[in-house]
Amino acid sequence: MVKKQTPIIKYNYNCYKCVKDNHGTPLFETNSKTDYENHWLGHNIRTTCYPNKADCDIHGWTPQGKDWEL
Repeated sequence: MVKKQTPIIKYNYNCYKCVKDNHGTPLFETNSKTDYENHWLGHNIRTTCYPNKADCDIHGWTPQGKDWEL
């Protein structure tokens, strides 16, 4: 019997605030830049949609290894 493998879905954008608020589990994941930015702005977070390492440290967000975090 051949076991089916579930495809690994990697999203380009995960909301840092939602991950923190949900204890590490992402609630908002998308590959749409526009959807991500609209979601972020809807939270009224007082920082850029693309936080750097300092922003992550200040807000207690877990870095996701994104290019903009450098």
